[in-house]
Amino acid sequence: MGKREKIRDLGVLLEPYVAILRAYVAGDLDLADFDRQFNALFMADDRPVSLNVFEDLDGFFVDVDLCVAPPDEPDRELLEITPEELRERAIELLREGGYEPE
Repeated sequence: MGKREKIRDLGVLLEPYVAILRAYVAGDLDLADFDRQFNALFMADDRPVSLNVFEDLDGFFVDVDLCVAPPDEPDRELLEITPEELRERAIELLREGGYEPE
């Protein structure tokens, strides 16, 4: 079997994720469903990818794991984010990949 070329373009890497990212941004997926679907897709994605592009998606994966609804105030952990903050980060990720959130 030949060596597979590494993905170096964020837009190409995001293709399988666009539908669920847009659904979450639009409010069509709640946090629990988005978390489950995104994590399943991320963990099953075995495409070879360059480090800099992987870091963009992996950083968002960490954001999904740190998202809590609602955060425990005032005991909120420093890195925890709200569902709205995650939505904003999803929009940023889509745009960085060349996609509109729609």
